[in-house]
Amino acid sequence: MRSRQLAVLFGGLAVIGLTVGAVASYQQNQRLGKPGVRYQEIAGSVAVEVLLPQDLPGYRSESLPVTQEELDMLPKDTSFGRRRFVAPDGLAFDLSVVVMGGDQSSIHRPQSCIPAQGWTITRQDTDTIRIQGTDTYDLNYNRLLNSKTVPVEGNPVPVESFYVYWFAADGKVTASRERRIVSTAWHMLTAGEVERWAYVSVHSAFRAGASEAVYPRIRAFLETAVPELQLPPDDAAAERQKR
Repeated sequence: MRSRQLAVLFGGLAVIGLTVGAVASYQQNQRLGKPGVRYQEIAGSVAVEVLLPQDLPGYRSESLPVTQEELDMLPKDTSFGRRRFVAPDGLAFDLSVVVMGGDQSSIHRPQSCIPAQGWTITRQDTDTIRIQGTDTYDLNYNRLLNSKTVPVEGNPVPVESFYVYWFAADGKVTASRERRIVSTAWHMLTAGEVERWAYVSVHSAFRAGASEAVYPRIRAFLETAVPELQLPPDDAAAERQKR
């Protein structure tokens, strides 16, 4: 037991040391990598235009605004892409992409912002889906099931929502915040470059009690939308070359 505790301690110290060194390296090499999503550069700006699909089969879509609170809270070089996709029966999927600039605080924890919007997180876990395309790969993502009560015509109505999210940088995709942080630090030290992570999320709200029916539809939406917005990781391309 003691040896395990020491291993955890030394592992934590190693990560701290790696991060400190990476920050020093970053201060000397303020060079940004590429996001792991489709984008277009903006002349004279560190921020980029996130290219989200506008037309997906089986959905109508509309652009969603970024709130003033987000603009005030997040670093000025943060980039946003946000769009709502609505199925014929009215079920909506809010797709959001937040791309960091030189400051990693652009990527925030949903465990803080979801409750701030009045939701209670009732379950947290992870899941995996197969993304088909030229470079097929498994996408691991985090899944939050949330609940709250909203007024409808003066009456309280219980609702639930799924919030799924993950992170994508140039050639990398992960659901793990810890892996993202370690990867960022290591890349700073070895390449002198800041990995530019995109925080990708999908949120869908529905009447309470319908989660088992809604969740397969979220997976179907991911299967359709992700190939249109996200670049595949390097290991997917390497696997294709082997075939």
